[in-house]
Amino acid sequence: EPAKDFVPVAGFATFANALALSAGTPASSLPEYLAWVKKQGGQGNVGVPAPASVPEFLVKLISERHGLNLASVPYRGSAPMMVDMLGNQIAAGIGSVPDLIVNHQQKKLRIVAVMGSQRQAVLPDVPTFAELGLAGFEELPYYGVFAPAGTPPAVI
Repeated sequence: EPAKDFVPVAGFATFANALALSAGTPASSLPEYLAWVKKQGGQGNVGVPAPASVPEFLVKLISERHGLNLASVPYRGSAPMMVDMLGNQIAAGIGSVPDLIVNHQQKKLRIVAVMGSQRQAVLPDVPTFAELGLAGFEELPYYGVFAPAGTPPAVI
């Protein structure tokens, strides 16, 4: 049980994930995207940068909450996913804001929703998933260092 077996030593990065749509996807918001998927029989593919990742769980949550059958397409990192998104080989993808933002700013894809309890400062016009009725993804993934529980404070 990680919460009992480890103690935090240092946190050094936190980031938000976001849902982005390829330029060729006929939607410009999360509600429009969900409506478009429903018109496709509720079937759709969403790229994720890795299997069993936070983005993959977000795909499953969106599917369950909206009665869809979205399949996550795991890639070997964000770069291959971005290549397919920019080439309109996949309609949507979930990745970190830092991985998506430049192409969003250049209008090569559209970020339509972000994780977190508040909007991202770099994307003030993009709503959070919670604002769009998809609660449960307010906590942001982070990178940090942990030590085994019981490690003496002097060592930490």
